[in-house]
Order: sequence, then C-alpha cells, then structure tokens
Amino acid sequence: CSSDLHQVYDFSLSCIPDNSLDYVFSYDVFCHISLSGQKEYITNLYKKCKQGCKLLIMYADPKKYLNNEPENIVNMTLGYSEEFIKKCNTHDSLIQNLIDDSDGEVMAGRWYWVGIENFIDMCESNNFTILSKDLDIDKTNPITLFEK
Repeated sequence: CSSDLHQVYDFSLSCIPDNSLDYVFSYDVFCHISLSGQKEYITNLYKKCKQGCKLLIMYADPKKYLNNEPENIVNMTLGYSEEFIKKCNTHDSLIQNLIDDSDGEVMAGRWYWVGIENFIDMCESNNFTILSKDLDIDKTNPITLFEK
C-alpha cells in the first residue's frame, strides 16, 4: 500500500495500519460486494479509521434505482434465473427479492442490492455515526456520509 492511496484486495484491510485513515471514499465498489463481504469490510474499516474520519461510500439500493430508472428494470435482474425473475412479478417483490438475495450467488458483474436500510444498520452496528443517509448526488445509487 502507498501512504496516500490504498488499493485493497481483501476485506481484512491488512495493509492499512490501525487508526490511520482520515478520509475514505468508495464509488462503484460496494455495489459489487455481497452483504456479508460488506459487513466484514465495514467492521475492519472501523479500526483503520482515526476518530473523526469521514467516509463516503456508494452501494446499491433497488428501490432508489427503480424509482429513478424504471425503464432499466431489466438491468436489475441480469444473470438471474428465470425462476428468480418469475418471483418478482411486482416492483415491491422485485425490490424485496433483490435485497433478500444480497448474499446470493456470485456472478460476473453482479450487483448486490444491499439496500439503504441494511447499509445504515451495518454502519451503526459498527459504531459509525451517520451524517447523511444519502447525499442524493447520484440519481440511482445512495452515497452515505458517515464518520467514526
């Protein structure tokens, strides 16, 4: 790891010293990490952050995506089985099934639709303070601002 920019290859963040981060920004990464992977990442991230460290993380929320780009609904289920898609016969059932499957099968390019409520709960359960649930600067994906 360099001292200014860290590219990590696992959720342990072992190349980053504890209590060393002032700021964390992640865009278009967490949406490709399963719920359990995100939980491990957030848990390990806490000890790497200095007190007052600000974090901005983008992830996938099916409700926000669907509300803002309903014409792209087919993109939400790319790679899923026909059986899965048949269970999603309404927008509400699609949203719930995608969130319920946020720890599901790994597929190339897959989005894990963790959802804003799960992400916020994960951060708060790791003692982070939520400053903004969604900065609302991305029309399809939440970007949460929080701090240690």
